[in-house]
Amino acid sequence: MSISLTSEQLQALQGLFNTGVNRANTMLNYLTELPLQAQMSPLEVLSVEQVRSRLLEHLASVPIGIMELSYSGDFDGVARLLYPSDTSLQLVEAIGNEDRRKLDRQTFRKQTLSEVGNIFFNGLMGAMSNITDRSITYMAPSYKEGEIEQLFPAQEASGDRMALCGQADWEISQLQASGAILICFEVTP
Repeated sequence: MSISLTSEQLQALQGLFNTGVNRANTMLNYLTELPLQAQMSPLEVLSVEQVRSRLLEHLASVPIGIMELSYSGDFDGVARLLYPSDTSLQLVEAIGNEDRRKLDRQTFRKQTLSEVGNIFFNGLMGAMSNITDRSITYMAPSYKEGEIEQLFPAQEASGDRMALCGQADWEISQLQASGAILICFEVTP
């Protein structure tokens, strides 16, 4: 099965994602206490196999962090945020404060990236819940680290699921820090 969207539907979904990223941007500005700008790139509708193929092409041997959130209701799926290693290092530095830096480095990174993931998921899922007329239930997201082969096995990419994908490009000009968080919402028909 493939999802076919009209340009109006894709534009509406783009607006929904933009709203979610703007909500996340507001919270991240508060958290970093620095002017952070985040902007959503244009969305693409891809098969989950195409998503995995692109990830392998660009991030095959790069360690990444990934937040996963399963959702169900009127439509089911998995939402994923992927942090390439360069992005995660810059985000951790931007968000870190003295108390957080007292934690061991691994715990500090995982907690910071989990917090950023929660902020993005709250913004995106909140926008979906408020704008759509659909019932959506989701569990607490989980954070993992590794390479694409481990985190996104081939068997998970099989089947007829489709995904809405894009990236949130962010920048903190005062720190000369920038990066991208890849966002993928898989939908099971």
